[in-house]
Amino acid sequence: MNSKCLALVVLLALSISASAQRLDGTLRGTVQDPHGAVVPGAEVVVSSQATSVQLSTQTTSSGAYVFPQLLVGTYTVEVRARGFSKYSRSNVEVLPNQVVTADAKLAVGSTAEVVEVTSGGEVVQTTTSHWG
Repeated sequence: MNSKCLALVVLLALSISASAQRLDGTLRGTVQDPHGAVVPGAEVVVSSQATSVQLSTQTTSSGAYVFPQLLVGTYTVEVRARGFSKYSRSNVEVLPNQVVTADAKLAVGSTAEVVEVTSGGEVVQTTTSHWG
């Protein structure tokens, strides 16, 4: 094998391995009321604590939300739903190629009230059978 072919093979191998590395992760969760019933149609907003960029979605009929392909970093998750206090959870760490779960349990009240949680989310290892 000449040196040009070898260089091409090495370059191809490096480009394949570089494209396999992801710099994003997934944030998901379920929104529940105080009794554990799911809350469909709740507004969920994630804000990057580093850049202040915000994304929003609504929970599904099963109370679930998902933000796929978020850039790696620390986020704040806020949830608003009619008849419940606003929920806020800071320091949720999104890791590369990981699924992070940040469930929300809403308290009954007005949206002017805020229930704040300061712990991060749980990391679900999707490539092995070990918990993060």
